[in-house]
Amino acid sequence: MISYPSISITFRALLVLTMFFLPQKFFAGSLDHDQWSALTTAQIKQREQSGKTSIACWHYQLMQIHDHMINSPNVVSSYVLDKDGKRFRNLSKLGNYAEMLKGSRLEVYETDSACDLVLAFRGTYQGALDVDLPQDINFIPSKDSPNYHPGFFDAAKSYRTLIKKIIADSQKKCGSKELNITVTGHSLGGAIAYIVANVFKDLELGHPELVLFGSPRVVMNSSAHTDKVKAVHYYLDRDPVVLTPPKIMFKELTDNLYRFDRVSVLEDVSVTGHQLFQNHLPSVYVKKLARWCEEKEKPKKVRAFTHTLKESGIDASQRVVRTGVDAAGNKLLPSTNEKGGTLPPVSEAIITYLNAPDNSKGNPEIRNTGDGQSFANQLACGVSYLWGSRTKAGRKYYCVKTIEINEKAKKACVEKCGTTNMKPGGCVRGCFDHLHKFCIGNWACKGDSLSG
Repeated sequence: MISYPSISITFRALLVLTMFFLPQKFFAGSLDHDQWSALTTAQIKQREQSGKTSIACWHYQLMQIHDHMINSPNVVSSYVLDKDGKRFRNLSKLGNYAEMLKGSRLEVYETDSACDLVLAFRGTYQGALDVDLPQDINFIPSKDSPNYHPGFFDAAKSYRTLIKKIIADSQKKCGSKELNITVTGHSLGGAIAYIVANVFKDLELGHPELVLFGSPRVVMNSSAHTDKVKAVHYYLDRDPVVLTPPKIMFKELTDNLYRFDRVSVLEDVSVTGHQLFQNHLPSVYVKKLARWCEEKEKPKKVRAFTHTLKESGIDASQRVVRTGVDAAGNKLLPSTNEKGGTLPPVSEAIITYLNAPDNSKGNPEIRNTGDGQSFANQLACGVSYLWGSRTKAGRKYYCVKTIEINEKAKKACVEKCGTTNMKPGGCVRGCFDHLHKFCIGNWACKGDSLSG
C-alpha cells in the first residue's frame, strides 16, 4: 500500500491565507471553461416551457459574467443575457460608458427598454492587483469605516457617482416605470455588491435583486447594521473565501445560503485542474450553476456555512499531494504488476491519504448522452502536467506516432461514455472522432498553439 506524509496544520493555514491574498487568475490559468458545454440563451429559452427563465438559469447567466470578467474579458462586451424573453446587452458595447467602464470591476447590462439593469462586480483580478490586493487585506476597522470592511467599503464607494449616473440615465429612458435592478458579484465583487445594495441609500436602487457567489464577510459584529436587501448567497463546500475575514470580527452576509457540493480531489483532472483552492474559482461556480440550470445538480438550502477553514486547508493540501503523485507517478512507480497486469492510475493511490468516503469512488454521474466531444476535450486536455503545454501532454498520452488515437484513448472514451456502442452520432464515436482530430493537430487545448 502506498502512503503519503501528512502535511502540517501550519502549512494548511498558510495555503488558506495565500488564497485570500492572491488573485483568482493566479489559480485559474489551466482551467478551461470553454470546454464545458455552457447553455446558449436560445437553449435556455427553449428549455423553459412556460416562457419564464428559471432562477437557476438566470443566476447561471449572472455567474457567467463574473467568469468572463476574470477568464475571458474580451467577450464581456458581446455577452448577452436573456431573462423571460428580455435581452440584456452590455453598455460598453453600446458605447454609453465605454471609457468609464474600461478596465473597471463594474460591468452593466441593460435591456432595450432600459427598465431592467444588471450591475455586476468582478472579483480580484491579476491585471488590477495593485488596486485589488490592498482592498482585500484591509479589514481592520477605521475611523472612516467603523461598521464595514474598510477595503471593500472604499472600493464600493468609488462607484457611487457612476452608479447614480447609470440609474438616472436608465430611468430617463425607461420613463415612469420602476426599474428592475439586479446587483451581483463573485468573491471581492460580491462584497462590493452587498455594500452597494445595502449601505448606500442615496443610490435609489428601489428593491433590487442581490445575488452573491463565494463572497467574503463585510459587516463588523459591533455594527447595528440591518439589511435593506436580503441577498441570496451561493457557495461551494470548502470555499475558504466565504469564511474570511474572521467570524470573531465580522457577521455573515445572510442566512439565505445555497451550498453546492465541492469538487472532489479525485474528480476528473480536467475538472479539478489541481488548483489549490478549486472550490472558489469562478469557472467552477459557472459549471455548478450550469448543471443546476440543466437540472443535473441542485444546491442545498442551508442557514450557515457547513465547513471550516481547517477543512479548506486540508482540501488544498490534498491537491498538493495529488499534483506531486501525478507528476512523478509515471516515472517513479510501475504501471504494471509483477504478472504484467495493469495497475490502477497512480492518483487513485492517494485515497489512502485522503481517507474520505466521498473520494473513495469515481463519480457515477459523469456520463454523456450527447456526441462525446466534451469528453474528448476533458481527456485530451486533462493529462497531468506541471509545466509546458497541455496539448503536448495530451498527445503524448493519447496519440501514437501514426497520428491515430491509441488504446488508452479508446478505453477512456468507452469508460467516459459508459457504453461500447459505436453508432454514428453516439458518444463513443464522437469521442473517438474528436480525439483523432486532436491527434492530427486540428485543435489544441485552450491557450496552446495547434502544435502545442
